[in-house]
Amino acid sequence: MKINQFSQSHPDLSTIKKELQLVGFKTEQTDAKKLFYELLKQIQINPTSSSNFQEKLNQLLATNQERLGDFFSTETPLSAEVFYLVALQLLGFQPTVDFKIDQPLESVIKLNLFHHETIDTTNQTNSS
Repeated sequence: MKINQFSQSHPDLSTIKKELQLVGFKTEQTDAKKLFYELLKQIQINPTSSSNFQEKLNQLLATNQERLGDFFSTETPLSAEVFYLVALQLLGFQPTVDFKIDQPLESVIKLNLFHHETIDTTNQTNSS
């Protein structure tokens, strides 16, 4: 049997929340930026200290001018551009080499990855 590594499923929002809770992710938080920060803490490999986590954040770009660690210390809300720029980096894509830093959503769409045009915490299920 051939394994299709590009297979995608699109579960409903309640299933997504239930599965996230099963792996310890807090879905009751309503601030998208705080949720994203908590998600990054959850997926961090071997976080031995908060300074180690901060160091890992600073290895990622949030914008073409700002590191992710610095972004989290600002009041700037989480945007789709920041989210997908970080997501692409976590997937191993190299900024400026594999995608344009100022247009990460364009690359997400070209890769046919699940995405939203905007980032918020309402119960919407509009996806492309």
